[in-house]
Amino acid sequence: MTMPVFHTFTDGKSLLSSNVRPDIVFLDIQMPELSGIDVGNILHNKYPDAIIIVITSFMDYLDDAMRFNVFRYISKPIDKDRLFRNMQDAVTAYNNRSSTLYVKCGSDYKLINQHDIIMVEASLKQTIIYTTNGNFRTYQSFSEIKEKLAHNYFYQCHRSFVINLNYVVSHNSHNIYLNSNLSADVAARKYSDFKEHYAAYVNSHV
Repeated sequence: MTMPVFHTFTDGKSLLSSNVRPDIVFLDIQMPELSGIDVGNILHNKYPDAIIIVITSFMDYLDDAMRFNVFRYISKPIDKDRLFRNMQDAVTAYNNRSSTLYVKCGSDYKLINQHDIIMVEASLKQTIIYTTNGNFRTYQSFSEIKEKLAHNYFYQCHRSFVINLNYVVSHNSHNIYLNSNLSADVAARKYSDFKEHYAAYVNSHV
């Protein structure tokens, strides 16, 4: 079992400038230079799957915190039982989020970070997983791989393609163009839905 590693920072700027990739974050609202709301928005854009808990005396910022999908908003003074209860909820939520794929590629198994996946394509009897670190071919079915993509930035635009919205460069009614000179087909009946889905995703990350 891997033991958790705890990092503490005196302000949000120190956290953001560190090389720590946080899984669960506790933020105060009042901090030097950058507020907890500012830090929460930056963290959410940089690490969309980070679980953020706000602890504060100010209840007026709840609407702002909802913009970065705050997991819990805990008021001061802190009740120890409530704090530990919410910590347990956060750990449970984290454990339920799979951030990696374990894929059989030939005779080997590969661990692929979902954040690095640009798109997935069904190609004949194989499934091709295109990532920022190279491409991986597997005989695991397209539907099986698709079911393991647990994050809201994945979108199935065609029966043979799932794309990562983080890597969209441009699009038209026939194709979606992505980083690494990749493109995916768009089903005609799905283009309107894709545009709405993509617009909502972009707006949530502004």
